[in-house]
Amino acid sequence: MKGLMKGTVLILFLIVCIQAVSASMTVESITIDPSGSLTPGTPATVQFKIDAGSFPSGGEIRLFTDLDNPKWTYTVIVNGVENIRPVEGGRTLAISGFELSYKPADEVSVRTTLEGVAPTVTQTSNKTMIRITSYDSNGKPETSSQVEKTALVINTGEVASTIASADAELQVYRTHIDEKAALGIDTAVAEVKYNEAQEKIDSARVRPSNQYAGAQADLTTATTAIKDGETALDKAWAEFEVTAAQVPITNVDAIIGGSKGTPARQMTSNSLPLLPNVKLQ
Repeated sequence: MKGLMKGTVLILFLIVCIQAVSASMTVESITIDPSGSLTPGTPATVQFKIDAGSFPSGGEIRLFTDLDNPKWTYTVIVNGVENIRPVEGGRTLAISGFELSYKPADEVSVRTTLEGVAPTVTQTSNKTMIRITSYDSNGKPETSSQVEKTALVINTGEVASTIASADAELQVYRTHIDEKAALGIDTAVAEVKYNEAQEKIDSARVRPSNQYAGAQADLTTATTAIKDGETALDKAWAEFEVTAAQVPITNVDAIIGGSKGTPARQMTSNSLPLLPNVKLQ
């Protein structure tokens, strides 16, 4: 009786271990074309290969995407022999363990191509291009082997608005430079920063949609250049005011210094202080 119980426990243990191991997978060579950020409506293609190993017949591999109008094409490859499956639609594709369950010595993999278009977004955000999750025979997801790839989908209105805002800020900065220059203030450093900001804004404006991150970096650099330029203008203005104020101070110092050096006999009545009238007794 004890031997039977031990044997039963051992069998159950082996079943659990086999399920845990066989439900795992390895995903290789994921490519997304085009790479980088996307604008809504942009066609995108995702390709990858799954090494299914010894997959349990009761398990499942589920694929998910946020792409619109998705079309899935996959091929089950067993020991180099390809078995092409019909094209399927929908955001989710389930590949049953029955299709992937072979002898432990067999090499089983799935080559998949996903085609779709980037979805419409109300604000720029990351969207799932592909998520691959394996499930064991009990319907439990193997999150440790889950693979997900995302891409930034851009709200193009946000980009245009950000560039317009940067342009407006640059024009205000231009008026500040011109005002200071008209007063005779040194604006050389401010001009350098203005040109730097202008160059970065123009760069952001002509970047393609898949270089959204680069455009944002350009605009950040432009904002920093404008801020540094305004600081340089304030410093130049302060120095100008100090210099202007120093002229009369220097003149007064010269007059005072000259008065101290004049001999008493050379002082005229005009240089003597006025005395109050005093009535003598």
